[in-house]
Amino acid sequence: MINRNSAPPSTQPLQALRERIEHEAPWLHIVRFIEHPYPFIEVKDTSNLNIHVTFSTEVAFQVYIQVVGKGTHV
Repeated sequence: MINRNSAPPSTQPLQALRERIEHEAPWLHIVRFIEHPYPFIEVKDTSNLNIHVTFSTEVAFQVYIQVVGKGTHV
């Protein structure tokens, strides 16, 4: 996991995304950060049958929330 205080510049946008996910979508549980070959966050959607989804940008997260939203399986 990435230390928030020493995150490389390439992962700093992911820190903001992580905080947004934790605040706006608590049913999405962060599984891990991947930095190579490109940075992204893997989450487990506990409201949609525990599927795993990845986000590399805030736009991808926004689209997922708009299209999929919070399911009914908590």
